[in-house]
Amino acid sequence: MSFNERGAEQKAELFRAIVDNLRLRAGVPAEDVMLMAVETARENWWAAGRVVDPATGYDARMPDVPDVPLPGVRGDSGR
Repeated sequence: MSFNERGAEQKAELFRAIVDNLRLRAGVPAEDVMLMAVETARENWWAAGRVVDPATGYDARMPDVPDVPLPGVRGDSGR
């Protein structure tokens, strides 16, 4: 999962939901949970046979790619 396009509040909501579910369903105290999101740029991911369009960040073979470029993703190779 890539978190690069998620804002701080979205990440905080995810972390709260994970902690709540661990507490409610598994009895894990909230103070025993530590979570960390490691953000990795899309160009650092690779899978066999994938061809990622740098303008969108999606696999070129995906049929439902949004027309809007992703934030922070540039169409050229410079960063």
